[in-house]
Amino acid sequence: MLTSVVVTDSVAPWRVPDGPFLDRLTVLDSTPLIAEAIKHMHVSTG
Repeated sequence: MLTSVVVTDSVAPWRVPDGPFLDRLTVLDSTPLIAEAIKHMHVSTG
């Protein structure tokens, strides 16, 4: 059995039905991940 589910904020929590799954859902902010990817792409292309 799953004890927790972690997703990025690309999945809106309101799209998940109420119940045990929602209670185990952790939503992480994806902004730092996207910013880091853009930074690496910019540095890589010079």
